Amino acid sequence: MRILTIILITLSTAILFADPPDWVDDPGAYQFTATIVGGIVLNIAGEQMGDEGDMFAAFDDDGNVRGIGLMLFPPFGPYEGTPVFEVQLRSNDAGDILHFKYYDASEDAILNVAETYEFIINDIIGDVVDPMIYNFSPITLSFTNVSSTGIDINYESNAEIAGFQFSVDGVDVTNAGGGVAEAAGFTVTSGNNIILGFSLGGAIIPVGSGTLLSLEFELSSENQTLEVINVVFSGSGGSSIPNSGPGSIEIEPFTYNQSTLQAFYFFKLVLINDIEVESNDWVGAFNGDVCVGARKWDTSLCGNGICDLPVMGDDGSEVTEGYMNPGEFPIFKIFDASENIFYSAQPSGFVSSVQNDCEGLYPECMEWNISELYVIDNLNGWIWGCTDSNACNYNADATMDN
Repeated sequence: MRILTIILITLSTAILFADPPDWVDDPGAYQFTATIVGGIVLNIAGEQMGDEGDMFAAFDDDGNVRGIGLMLFPPFGPYEGTPVFEVQLRSNDAGDILHFKYYDASEDAILNVAETYEFIINDIIGDVVDPMIYNFSPITLSFTNVSSTGIDINYESNAEIAGFQFSVDGVDVTNAGGGVAEAAGFTVTSGNNIILGFSLGGAIIPVGSGTLLSLEFELSSENQTLEVINVVFSGSGGSSIPNSGPGSIEIEPFTYNQSTLQAFYFFKLVLINDIEVESNDWVGAFNGDVCVGARKWDTSLCGNGICDLPVMGDDGSEVTEGYMNPGEFPIFKIFDASENIFYSAQPSGFVSSVQNDCEGLYPECMEWNISELYVIDNLNGWIWGCTDSNACNYNADATMDN
């Protein structure tokens, strides 16, 4: 007889929940068996696990229990006196794909195993000298589509997700939603920068990968560090799912993604209230609320003292969704670093476009097109508002009357 030794490696500490799983073996429901003998569990420090109450079990694609392990302590061999599991696997047909889960009683957590087993009738696999190795499958999170006012949180998971919760630090979240969470029918809330996703109807996010959800946050004039902390994912029945990432990411006042489709706007002069900007001020381009290009306006680093602003287009990738399309007009903003203020900005003066051979005033010759080069006399920033001090909508900060 060959003996299968299963080495399971814990990847993270789980969040505590109240009850152990109600896994129940049903030998009478299946005609055939295969045998696994020897489940060895190691934590990340290489220490063998196997406390009282731990469980190792097999399941089919529908979540039906196909075998529960019996914890043993062998009197001989390389794992003498240590906890191992013997599992009788069950099926009504060869070729069934079985999945494994491990219940860690000390953490009250169900840990999903990445590897699967294709059922073979009367099979006995592995031995203590050359064991098969199984690993837990955590959820991995990452950031994509980063902008000055939003970000996507992506996920990759080998476990079904029944709920999640995490906190966001470093920005002021205004909205959270979309992605697979919305597609699955989850309710998502974002009060006090705590993001909570759940389903009262028992919906789940299936095994797979993609955008979990998108975050929107306040535009800031300062560099910010967005950090996702206190992350909890749960499976069906409230079981905890280990996870890792996404950590933190820097958000600058004008943050955008590179695109394969670009146009360039050259401004001979950039002004704020008719005064030329400083070298640490910024100019940004937007399509609606989406930043599609930015440049620190240090003319000493530009040819002949004239800087260009790259403006990105939608090239069909996820990270350029909402970027410029031919025929659309970008919106410009100026960030005054010394005053920590954003200004709406308007091009003016003579405008020419190289590719389309257009010459005229703003905005006729400024519609975005792929690989176009635009030359503009100046870009002037103002704070628009009512400058009449006797009016009910008077704006003391306004520098241009609207």
